Formats: sequence, structure tokens, C-alpha cells
Amino acid sequence: MKMYAKNASSVVRVEFGWLLIALLRAFDVTAKIAGWFEKLNDRLEDASMGTRAKKKLMKKAMAALRVAEFFVERALRSLATAAESADGGRQGPVYHLLFPEGLRVVVHPSGRRQLQPAEDLVTRMKNSTHPDVVSFREEWLPRIEGAVNAFASSVTAYAQAADDHKAAFQAEHALREEHYRSVDEIGGHVRAAFPGDREMQNAAFPVSRPRRATTPGGEGNDQPPAEETAVSA
Repeated sequence: MKMYAKNASSVVRVEFGWLLIALLRAFDVTAKIAGWFEKLNDRLEDASMGTRAKKKLMKKAMAALRVAEFFVERALRSLATAAESADGGRQGPVYHLLFPEGLRVVVHPSGRRQLQPAEDLVTRMKNSTHPDVVSFREEWLPRIEGAVNAFASSVTAYAQAADDHKAAFQAEHALREEHYRSVDEIGGHVRAAFPGDREMQNAAFPVSRPRRATTPGGEGNDQPPAEETAVSA
């Protein structure tokens, strides 16, 4: 009798559970245990599939965020060039009012960190009363504001998708722990059902054998496991 490793993925746990359920039902003395455990095994499988679905949505949202980040940075750099042109080919009043700390402060942050500097720039452009900025923003405000708003929407969508994935994984992880405890408990029932009979105990309980570890970020596993296991009868 040997159960899966404690750090096993949900796939390994569910596969182990299927074989365990079949073996339990093969013997009258253990058949009654199979029913409640099958429900738990199914719940873990459903949770694992749910986590993978949420992870897929999160990856899609991340891709959309990267695209939006590219376009907002491109728009900001174009704005800086246009501001210099409006100042006569140098960094004059328009440029300094829009980029008081320079362009780098606005475009250097990556990902979600770039949103606040970009939104602050839009606010400065809207609120400025400098005559050169007022005329300049008639052309540029819609373009910049549109890019920043699209970026903000992507940031929000990614944050929601990441939160949803985290919640799904936490629920799955809790079921993993419950599955492990239940399998351990069933092992005790099997030993009690066949006291002193090692051959029958092994016949009614799967043997888990080591296999190659999954890569980091593998199925339902946000951390690289040290070991994974497969099951055999």
C-alpha cells in the first residue's frame, strides 16, 4: 500500500482515485467506502478543470494587456515627439507641462504600473490652461485618452482574471488536501478490512509509483513540484 506524494498534482490524485474506487468496489467488505469518496474525487476533478479554465482566461487577459501596453507606450512616445515639434523642435512649455519629469517616468514602468503615470498625463493635459497646450490637446487628447482608456480596461480585465484564477486554485488546493486526508483514511479502513493480510491490502489499495516531475506551472500547480506520481494496480 502506497499513496501518491503529498505534492502531487490534481490529475495524479484524480487518476489514483479512479483506480482506488474501482478496487474498493471489487470487494464486498470495502465497497461501501467507494461511494462518498467518488463524490470527492469528482469534485476535485471539476475544480481542477475549473482552475485550468480560469488560467486560460487569465493568460488571454495578460496577452490583451501586453498589446494595450504596446499601443499606449507608442502613443505616449508619439505625443512627446509632437510636443517637441509644437515647441519648435525642442523641449519647451508644452513638453514640460505634459512631461514635467521627462518621458521616461511615463513610459518606463511596465504592466499595470504604467497606468497611473499615463492617467496623470491625461489629467495634466485636460487641466492645463496654457494657450499652447489648449490648442495642442484639440488634436492629441482624443488619441491619448483613447489609448490610455483601452489600457485601463485591459488592466482591470487582467486583475479580475488573475483574482478569479487565484480563487479557483485556492478552492482546488483545499480539495487536494481533503483528498489526501481521505485517501489516508481509506488506507486505514482497508488495513482494518484485511487485518494482517498484506496481499489483500495491496490488492484493494493502489500502489503509487514515482514518475518524472511536471514542469513549473504544470496542471493546476502554480509551483514547481519536487515529485509527481503515477498509479498502478
